Formats: sequence, structure tokens, C-alpha cells
Amino acid sequence: MSAENPVVSRRVLLRTALLAPLGLAACGSDNPQIDLKPSSQPSASPTEIRTNSSLPDLEEQQKRAETELQPSYLQWKKKYLTTRTGSLDVVSYGDFAPVEGHRLSEGRGYGMVLAGMMGDRETMDGLIKSDKSVQNPNGLSPWDIDEKDKVVDTTAATDGDEDMAFGAILADKLWGKETDKYRNYAKAKITALMANTVEEDTYVLKPGDTWGGSEEGRNAINPSYLRPYYYPLFAQYTDDKRWEQVNKVNTELVKASANPTTGLVPDWATTEGKPVTDYTGLGNDFAWDAARSPIFLAQAALATANPDAISQLTKINATLKKDGPGEGSERKTTGEVINAKTDALFASAAAAASIVDTDSNYRKATLERAIKTRGTYYGESLRLITLGIISGKLR
Repeated sequence: MSAENPVVSRRVLLRTALLAPLGLAACGSDNPQIDLKPSSQPSASPTEIRTNSSLPDLEEQQKRAETELQPSYLQWKKKYLTTRTGSLDVVSYGDFAPVEGHRLSEGRGYGMVLAGMMGDRETMDGLIKSDKSVQNPNGLSPWDIDEKDKVVDTTAATDGDEDMAFGAILADKLWGKETDKYRNYAKAKITALMANTVEEDTYVLKPGDTWGGSEEGRNAINPSYLRPYYYPLFAQYTDDKRWEQVNKVNTELVKASANPTTGLVPDWATTEGKPVTDYTGLGNDFAWDAARSPIFLAQAALATANPDAISQLTKINATLKKDGPGEGSERKTTGEVINAKTDALFASAAAAASIVDTDSNYRKATLERAIKTRGTYYGESLRLITLGIISGKLR
């Protein structure tokens, strides 16, 4: 009998450890049967959200965020959209070295989410055309194209393609009666994500199509790539219930990576919630990746009264509130401030986390800080997404 493969053995153990507490099957390759309620059902209204989850009344913040969307979106388009390649794309500007002027897949994803949010069909069509022109053999988007429009790395970054798929779903909801092109694009993107960025045996979401996950020697996840509001939609669009397992498994992994007191997640972690050692340069502070996590948790909390999201946001909000509305940026996951300078990203993260706060004055002040704080294309894009979530346009 041949020696046991340590990688396979480890993945079997991990699969059992991850799925057993969730009541999911952990043997064989059959998909466990899950009672998935289609996310095509109407999202809870603000009143229903408050009744079901005890979230405070956010009506004033919703209205304030909505008034800011149109002028901010027009400024964003003017500054960050480019047609230099003959088709529309998002370009990174604003002290974002070493990728100043690059076209990043995350930016294209943010652009498609924003275009869907604002009902901007011309921009949506342009970004889809751009993505199709650069897709790698896996049907996913190369994460980095340089200022000379040369593909730097064909590897996909999972978050960018997740956001592109969600943006296309928004487009399908707006214009799907006229054409099936948005639905077909979304289905193809979601199918490619499942095939290439989700581990078959464990449902761990890898950070890219060629690296990371739970295997020994390549163990790495990015907690900020979790999109708990997206996955039921992905399941509905592709009739693939495995997305429900992806949601549950990776929610648990993100919770394991978070500081149990502060709720803050690191930029990167292993599937055991520890610092990454299999790759170099992947930080373990609450920094430029991790600060996205409260934003997408807030989306799930407001849209579906997601209890895991609300619980984690409550801890994060209590931590960030100690330094005042939207103050500070990078932190240790213990809450200690590393950089006191506030960027649009970190101000937006604080505003997103504050949706659980019962102090209306603090919520208002934190939202105003996010509205007024500027940053790079990255922070500006996520600021707009945060405003969209709070306003109700992205939930």
C-alpha cells in the first residue's frame, strides 16, 4: 500500500473540520443538499431589518448617503475611467505605487458594481467589453495590466471577478428584459469562479485561480474577499448550491482569522487563522486589504440581517469608535493604531461598521467623515460602494 498523501490527508481533515459543525456532508464528492432560498426574493425593507436584527433606524443616514451618490459618481468617472485602449476601463491614480496608472481587475470590478448601482449602461457595457478582451484561459481577469497596457500577470484575483459578476447581476436586474447578455456574462463569470477559485473538497475560497487555499505549502486566504451577500445570488444564477457551502465555510474561516475581542481581521491569514508563512509579503494587520471587510459585512447585515455579519460589525465598531468618528487607518488586529492618517477607505470602513451603533450622532459623524475624506482610486471606489450600501442601492 502506498504511503498516505499528506496534502490529501490534510484536506480531508480540513474538510471534516470545516463542514461537520455546519451540518454539511464531509465525505465523498457528492454535494450536500441544502435548502437554499433563492435570493430573488425581495430584500428586507429597512423596517423589516430593524425588526429582525435590532439594527438602529438608519433612515437619516440612508438619505444622506443617497444625496452624495450622483455627484461623487460623476467625479469618480471623470477621474478614473479611461478609453486609452479603445474600450472603457478603470485606471488607478492617486499615490497607488507601484501600480500608478495600471488597470487592475479589482478596479474593473468596482466600476461594474458602481455602474450597476447608478444605472449607467454605457459604462457597464464598456467595462464588460474590456474584461472580455483580457480574460485569461480560465475565464477570469488578469489582476494587473500596466500603464502601457501590457498584462503583467495573468493570474486572477478572486475579489475582482466576484465584483464583476455582482455588477453584471445588477445590470441583468435593470436591463435583463431587453437582453440576456448580462445574465450570460454573470453566469460564465460565476461558473469560472467556482471552477478555479473554490477548492473542490473544502469549499475554501482561494485568493486567486493559481494559488492559495488550504493545501500545505500554499495555505493563504484573504478575509476581505468574503462577499456574503453575493453568494446566494451566485447560487441562484447558476443553479449551483455549492455557493451556499462557500458562504458558510468561508464565513467561519473569516471569523477564525479575526481578533476575538476587536473583530478586526488581518489582510491575509491561513485557514487556521494564523499569519501566512507559505508566501512572503502577505501582512497580518488590519490594513489596506482588511479594511474592506466591514464594508461587505455591512451589505449582508443590512440586506439580509446576517447574524454573523452583525456580530462581527458590533466588535469592529466598538474598536474603531474609541478613536473618534472615522479616525486612523492601519491598525494591529488588537486595535492599536499604526497610521493615524485617515484615508477614504478607512473612513468608509468605520462608516460601514457604525450601522450597528445605537448612537445616532456617532453614526452621522462617521458617515460625514467618510463623505468628506478623499484618497486614491481604491479608497474612492470603496467609499462610493459604502455609500451605495448605506443608501440601499446595493442591497
